[in-house]
Amino acid sequence: MKRCVVCGEPINEAARKCVHCQAYQGRLRRSLGGIGPILSMLGVVAGLVAAAWAGLNFLVTPRHSHLVPVVQASTDEVVAVLVANDGARPGTVGWAQISFEDQAFGLSAEGGLPVVVDAGKSVLIRFKSSEPVRTLDKFRNFLQMPDNFRCKFVLGQTDSAGQQSGIELPLSCGHAASVLGLL
Repeated sequence: MKRCVVCGEPINEAARKCVHCQAYQGRLRRSLGGIGPILSMLGVVAGLVAAAWAGLNFLVTPRHSHLVPVVQASTDEVVAVLVANDGARPGTVGWAQISFEDQAFGLSAEGGLPVVVDAGKSVLIRFKSSEPVRTLDKFRNFLQMPDNFRCKFVLGQTDSAGQQSGIELPLSCGHAASVLGLL
């Protein structure tokens, strides 16, 4: 008689399966011996790590929308902006403008505004001048602008909590003038 490798009960020497616990008595089972509990513990630890990771991700992700715009390209008439939403809820791009010192000029988006950016998604928005700018006295000779002359491209956003804000993005004065039709 020999003992079962799992339950320890006495079984026939030639038995390949225990009559008490139905466990197979093969060489692999005998060589692994008590590794079953170790594998079970590893499974439990892996499950706990996965649950902790999901909880940490939940804590780190903003509960509202978090729009991150980046100017991708600008041509003579269009400024392309990629807007990514890193938050947990949708956000909205409601307006865009180019400003030179104290004058601001609205831009329109292809497809219209507002543009909704769903959570975890990105949207490419192409902006162009909503109406041609006739003249801009301060901007006539933009190649010889003083150092303190500032051009701004501002994108207006509204998050899922209703908070509105403007995000200033880099855009050269030459591209701004081109988009507004001043060149």
